[in-house]
Amino acid sequence: MAQNPQLEAAILEQPNDAARYAVYGDWLQAQGDPRGELVSVQAALASTKDTKRFLELKQTEQRLLEGVTAELGDVRQVTFGWRYGFVNKVELRLDVPQVTGAVTTLLKHPALRFVQGVRSLLPGLDQTPVVEALIASPPPLLNRLELIMGGAKNLATFSATFPRLEHFVMEGLEDMALDAKVLLGWPELRTLELSGLPLTDALAEVLRAAPWKKLRRVVLTPTSTRERATLVDDVVAVLALPELRHIGLSAYIDGAVTAVAKRPNLSALQDLELFDFITNERIEPLLARKDSIRQLKLVIHQGELAQDVEKQLRKAVKGLALGDVEVFSNEEAGIHVMDAEEAKDYREREERLASRTDYNRDDWN
Repeated sequence: MAQNPQLEAAILEQPNDAARYAVYGDWLQAQGDPRGELVSVQAALASTKDTKRFLELKQTEQRLLEGVTAELGDVRQVTFGWRYGFVNKVELRLDVPQVTGAVTTLLKHPALRFVQGVRSLLPGLDQTPVVEALIASPPPLLNRLELIMGGAKNLATFSATFPRLEHFVMEGLEDMALDAKVLLGWPELRTLELSGLPLTDALAEVLRAAPWKKLRRVVLTPTSTRERATLVDDVVAVLALPELRHIGLSAYIDGAVTAVAKRPNLSALQDLELFDFITNERIEPLLARKDSIRQLKLVIHQGELAQDVEKQLRKAVKGLALGDVEVFSNEEAGIHVMDAEEAKDYREREERLASRTDYNRDDWN
């Protein structure tokens, strides 16, 4: 596979500049590298507004991706997200014994030169080998790490290797604690999602410090070893960060919705997602600030609200979805059947979730 260090250096300087990829793509085509055509096709897909042209380009893209992906070897347990002819994000579901070697081999491939996001999905397993591979062969543009259903013992070393990490997601298990101090090593964080982790004293202390002045998205759905009455005191500083636009919270944190409602710039908040059991009393602090939540898209999971409160919310916020959205579309489950307005809200929410997998920094606003 052809490589051009000078053109790569230009992309590393401005990794979201499509024009620099286009120059590299032209050079790759001149070398007979199929990624050159892939660069052009994916650039055209990003800009075309013609439906027929879009569908034609998607067919071409699929054909090219099949050939380019085949060069990466046996990748049945890996999912790639491509942008402008290069892998921009990668999801690992490796369960092979030599996971470190497998990941290291992938990271050395030229197609992964500009990878920005890594998502490791190893349910219930130690993800230390994956993190070890990232430390050993650090991708120069890596700005996002997601550890799903598994922790890692070497996050402190990872933090030192990637001090400018912008997005950190960890979904764990009840008996899996996070070495909270590593979070202090990422002052540039724009996304912090901690789900299913115990809220230990150490993690509570870090959350109270809330050093992430650029944080745009926070999701906190912890299990807890602390008294319920003190949970909101642990997270109130994070919820008050001025740049926040997207918040996800467990209703298990008593008073958290009230803390959100007290934000001075509540009108700047775009999305609020509430998990677990929500009652009228917990949602009423938001209704008390109707003038500040008109732009808000509100998703309530497993909520039970009186009809009059639901009606008030629908009038007060930009978008509202109620119920367990994981089964919204499953009418046979008999849990919730969407009306037309809820269906529209649900589609918009799915689009927002899909956009979170795009690691273009310009899109994280």
